[in-house]
Amino acid sequence: MPLGCQHLTCILLYLGWNMITSAQLRAARALKRMDQSTLAEKAGVSVETVKRLEKIEGALFSANGKTLAALQSALEAAGVEFIDNGVRLRDGTK
Repeated sequence: MPLGCQHLTCILLYLGWNMITSAQLRAARALKRMDQSTLAEKAGVSVETVKRLEKIEGALFSANGKTLAALQSALEAAGVEFIDNGVRLRDGTK
């Protein structure tokens, strides 16, 4: 871990945890044909939060960890699987 880095993002990256990206968030939503307001509702976050995160380039380092977990969980519950640098539907998911 980088010296002096105690930020949760640094710790997670050091441990090998892959941070989801804005592109993955948009792609996951598109796979399920889910609009931003539906995702926000399912994740318990505001629509403005979804919009803001989808505008960020690359990994969502600036996002609150609980917010990211809620968004990822909502999409995974809908059948999306997050993979290295992408997303896909779990087998048997429509």
